[in-house]
Amino acid sequence: MPSRAFKIGVFTLEGLNAIPLAVYFMYIFFLMRDRFGFGDMENLLFGGFGGFVYMVFSAVGGRVAPRFGYLNTITVSLALMVAVFPCGLMVHSLWGQILIHTIGVAGMAFVWAPLESLAVQGEPKHRVQKMVGIYNLVWSGMAALGFFLGGAIVDRLGFEAMFLIPAGVHFVQLLLALWLRRVESRDFGRAHSGARRQSEEDEVLLHDEADVPFAGVFLKMAWIANPFAFVATNTVGPSIPELAQQFELTKTAAGFFISVWMFSRFAGFVVCWMWDGWHYRLGWLVGAIAAMTSAFVVILTAPWLWILVAAQVVFGLSIGIIYYSSLYYSMHVGDNHGEQGGVHEAAIGAGNCVGPWIGAGALFLLPGQPNAAVWAVAALLIGGLGWMLKTWSARS
Repeated sequence: MPSRAFKIGVFTLEGLNAIPLAVYFMYIFFLMRDRFGFGDMENLLFGGFGGFVYMVFSAVGGRVAPRFGYLNTITVSLALMVAVFPCGLMVHSLWGQILIHTIGVAGMAFVWAPLESLAVQGEPKHRVQKMVGIYNLVWSGMAALGFFLGGAIVDRLGFEAMFLIPAGVHFVQLLLALWLRRVESRDFGRAHSGARRQSEEDEVLLHDEADVPFAGVFLKMAWIANPFAFVATNTVGPSIPELAQQFELTKTAAGFFISVWMFSRFAGFVVCWMWDGWHYRLGWLVGAIAAMTSAFVVILTAPWLWILVAAQVVFGLSIGIIYYSSLYYSMHVGDNHGEQGGVHEAAIGAGNCVGPWIGAGALFLLPGQPNAAVWAVAALLIGGLGWMLKTWSARS
C-alpha cells in the first residue's frame, strides 16, 4: 500500500502542474492578440491546434506510461518542459512561439494521465471516489487560483512571466518526481516507476468490475460527454480576450471576472466528492450537459457583466459533474486504469480541438455574424447530448 508521504507527493506534483496550465495556457491567447494581432478566429484556430496536439499525445501517453512507468514518463516530460519554456523569452517569431506551445502541450499530455493513475495506485475500490475527489479538487483549485491571479501577474511583470513561472514550477516538480521514485520503490517493495506487471492482489484491489448494471455504458457516455465539455470550455478560452475587450476589462480584471466558472467547477467537484448520489445515474449526466450548453451560449452572448458572471456559475457546476464522471468511471470500471486515463485525457484533447475549429470555421464562413461561432458550437453540443442518449438507448 502507498504511504501517506507518497500520496501527498503525488497530489503536490499535481497541484503544481495546474499552475502553468492556468498562467501559460490560458493567457497565451492575450500574447497572440497583443504581439501577433490575433483576433477571435485566429485564436480559435490556435486553440484548436493545441487541442489536436494534446489529443494525439494523450492517446500515446496512455499506452506508453503503463509500460515505461508513470513516474519515468512524468520525469522525462518535466525535464523537457524545463528546457523549453525559457526559450519563450528569446523567441519572438510567430512560428517559434507555436513550436514552444506545441512542445509544452505535448509535455503536459504525458503528465496528466500518469498523475491520474498514481492518484489511485494501490487503493482499494471503495477509496477510488475519495482519491479521484482529492485529485479533482487539487488541480481545479490551483487552476482557478492561477487564472484568477494570472492576469495581474502578466499585467505587472509582462508576458515574460508566462514563460518564467512554468519553467520554475516544472523544475520544482522535476525534483519532486525524482524523490517520489525513491518513495515509490520503498512503499511497494519494487520500482513501479519502471515497467512492471501488477500482481493479482493489486488487480483485485483496483480493478474489480463495478457491481452496477451498465457500468461500461456509463463509462462510454462519460467519455462522450467529457470532450463536449471541453469543446465548450476551449471555445470560451480563446474568446476571453474578445470578452475582455467587449466589457473593457484589463488582463487583471479579466482574471477576476472570467475565472468565476473555474471556482464554480471546483464547487461542483466538492459536491461530487462529498455526495455519491450521482453515481451511475443518467439524469445527472444528461442534465449537466444540457445546462452546460445553455450556459455556454449565455456566456458568449451576455450583454451585461453580471449575466456573464451568473452564467459562469451554472457552466462551472455542470462541467464539474461531467469531468468528474469521466475520470471517476475511468478509474472505477475495467482493468486498465492507466490506458483508460489516457483515453480520458485524449477525449479532452478532442474537445479542445473540435470546438475551437468549428467556431473558427463558422466565423470564416459567416464573417458578418459575430455570434456564428457560438451557435455553431452550441449545435455541436446538442449533437453530443443526442449521441450520449443514443448510446444509452442502445444498451443491452
